[in-house]
Amino acid sequence: MEFNDLVIFKEVYQSGSFSKAAVNLGYVQPNISHRIKSIERQLGLKLFERTNKGIKALPAADQLYVHSQKILTDYHNMIEDLSKYKMIRIGATPTLVYSVIPLFTKRLKDSGYSDVFNSTHATSELFQQLEQDKLDCIWTNREFNKNKYKSLLHVREELFILSNCDWHSLSEVNLVVSSDTSCPYRKELIKIMEDRDYNLVAFDNLGSILNSIKTIQNSITLLPKAMVNTVDHTLHVTFIEKYAEIDLLAKKETLLMI
Repeated sequence: MEFNDLVIFKEVYQSGSFSKAAVNLGYVQPNISHRIKSIERQLGLKLFERTNKGIKALPAADQLYVHSQKILTDYHNMIEDLSKYKMIRIGATPTLVYSVIPLFTKRLKDSGYSDVFNSTHATSELFQQLEQDKLDCIWTNREFNKNKYKSLLHVREELFILSNCDWHSLSEVNLVVSSDTSCPYRKELIKIMEDRDYNLVAFDNLGSILNSIKTIQNSITLLPKAMVNTVDHTLHVTFIEKYAEIDLLAKKETLLMI
């Protein structure tokens, strides 16, 4: 029996439903049913009985729940005690370095991690390094596969428009954006400017985007509010009521606790 089987069993037992357990854990229901059947085969015992109202826990399930509670509690206590000796490796895009890393590095150290190593890469590289176990978790503002990854922390970041012109009065502007079409800043800026004519100017790195705002006439870009004190003060800053959703992701099976 795998450790994660106990997590699944506990959720099924507490929720009294395979479907509710699947939703709570971010799995599809057939996976939950398959794991419970696997546990029953390994133990040679029937744990649940299907009824018109859902499922009913049998005496063997009651006993297994008592033991699983103790095992899971002891395990999480062990991980928490040992975490202070472990370095945590976190990846983020250059833009997110300005917003979330300064805020949460201290929090992680206060949580007991002796060393926090931050690494900066493009989004595709971050997910690749997470898959290869070169990073423990990554900050991302992209949508993610909830069957493969889980969110350890979720935050919202306020956005602002950076420009070298009074863009409100212009009928046509240059939108300086990431060349990554899935970038949420790019998507949101295009949505904001959808009622006017615009030209897209795309770059693959933050430095080029910031430099272009200074050199390309009538250009604007969208950035997280945390960067406002780092930009050229000769440029125009416009605060808007728009937000980006950010998650600290880890693999589904990770044992990290934050």
